[in-house]
Amino acid sequence: MRDNSGATIEHKAWNDSRDSNFPELINYLEEKLLCLKLQGEEEEAKKIKERVKELQEREVEVMINKRKNKRLALIRSKNIENSDSEESRINYRGFVASLTKKGEKVIEDMTPGSAELLHAGVGISGEAGEILDCIKKHVIYNKELDVENIIEELGDLEFFMEMVRQNVGISREETIQENIKKLKFRYPKGKYSNSQAQERKDKVK
Repeated sequence: MRDNSGATIEHKAWNDSRDSNFPELINYLEEKLLCLKLQGEEEEAKKIKERVKELQEREVEVMINKRKNKRLALIRSKNIENSDSEESRINYRGFVASLTKKGEKVIEDMTPGSAELLHAGVGISGEAGEILDCIKKHVIYNKELDVENIIEELGDLEFFMEMVRQNVGISREETIQENIKKLKFRYPKGKYSNSQAQERKDKVK
């Protein structure tokens, strides 16, 4: 297939990475591919098929780049519009520094009890992460579930949870009873349902 200049469409598209006439070229090659298959030209048909695949990939790439450039242009446009706003003139590093409680003030305000509570809270977060990592390896990596590790990390989690309870002055039984009370109110029918979970009656003030 040739254009008005006499050059084949295929030649132009393959030599001009900016060519946007992919559909016409792909259709042309697919027709050519069909003819070659009917003529039994399997080797040539294989080459054309590979060209079609490459052109389709290039077409997708061009579309993605166009969308990306469009988004970037929109973002730049918005940034220019907002460049004179008060927010954009704020130095973000200084902004964060001015709103951060200084370490020495944290230490000054801290008591032995609050330090222990912080220790326990950090411990709970860390051990929960260890359990999650163990489960991730089982589910995502398809590794056998390390039950011994789960038991170990749950034990560590219990340790830090007990630290919190002792610091606050509550018992494990109290927390369990409060949890039962809350969930009974959330699920009055005594059984899970999406509607009750979404309604969260226990959170309605």
